[in-house]
Amino acid sequence: MLSPPVGVIGLGAMGAGMAGRVAQAGLLSRAYDIDPARTAPFGEAAANSAAEVFEAGTVVLLSLPGAAQVESVLTAMPAHGGRNGTAAITVVDTTTRSPQQARDLARLVTAAGHHYLDAPVSGGALAAEQGTLRVMIGGDDTALAGARQALEAISGGNHVHVGPVGAGSACKLMNNILYAANLVTVGEAIYVAQAHGVAPTAFLDALNGASGRSVASELVYPRFVLSGGYDSRFAIGLIRRDVELAISSLPAGCRAPVLELLRTVWAQSAAFIADGDDTTHIFEALPAIADAHGPEAHR
Repeated sequence: MLSPPVGVIGLGAMGAGMAGRVAQAGLLSRAYDIDPARTAPFGEAAANSAAEVFEAGTVVLLSLPGAAQVESVLTAMPAHGGRNGTAAITVVDTTTRSPQQARDLARLVTAAGHHYLDAPVSGGALAAEQGTLRVMIGGDDTALAGARQALEAISGGNHVHVGPVGAGSACKLMNNILYAANLVTVGEAIYVAQAHGVAPTAFLDALNGASGRSVASELVYPRFVLSGGYDSRFAIGLIRRDVELAISSLPAGCRAPVLELLRTVWAQSAAFIADGDDTTHIFEALPAIADAHGPEAHR
């Protein structure tokens, strides 16, 4: 089977890593970002526009800030026939957005005669560079088959088909909600353990062999917080966005009181941490957030 040419649009921390893995797999046709400095490192594959990427690839990966940017980029997609006007394109949209937004974007793509995969990713910039992203895929089997080699390149086989379009986005948002919760709960647990005289490193050593462990306790706090680096390469504004998206897109009649509380904590963190700062700075803000609740918060 011939390898499908794969284009990438959006070359930020995640997109650049994915494009690099696609290139290593010998699949990259064109790569584009609105910032020429991000496009230039891809040499002969560097594109001058999104339209060039769509014309050159039968699979196009999108790694963009949100649904609005995806919709804008899709205006460059050719109608009814992509590469050389003969082949349908499979759009693999790795952008985080709500399930309904994914379904709306899919309608735009399919109306133009192409295929769409709702395929948000998890693992961060390092996993993107290493080709080990977890990809949560919503879409039909035809679209999935067309994109399989591209998905292998960015995930190393670490992708899962979870249902129709919208299902991938739902899984990603719930994943990020759990990550956001774990960052907060592990941080609070460290502070409480310290108050009992337990050193943070000793507490995490105990926790990570027990049932309460998580990625936050096993990886994030030891590597990025207790080290003092605060450099997980995940901006806090993005996790605030994801928490808000998750709550605002709850299906009718679905109640989630714990998520509502989590939304409050992350919203309050905006008073202490700028959107562009690393997510791990939430640890430093937790005492101030607790104080903002007053004595009742500690009873």
